[in-house]
Amino acid sequence: MPPAATITPLPDADECGFPECEETELLARVDPDGVDESLVLCPTHRVTFLRGSGD
Repeated sequence: MPPAATITPLPDADECGFPECEETELLARVDPDGVDESLVLCPTHRVTFLRGSGD
C-alpha cells in the first residue's frame, strides 16, 4: 500500500524536482507522512515517488 502523503498544489513553482524532468505545469509539493522531506513534483513523478516510497 502506498504511504499517506499531503499533496499541495504550487501554481508558482517552476520546475519538477525529479532529475532531468522538464515539466513545468501542475506541480505540487509532496509531504509524505513520517518523513522530514518534501519534494516539488509533476503529476507523473508524484505517482512514481509515492509508489517507490511504499516498497
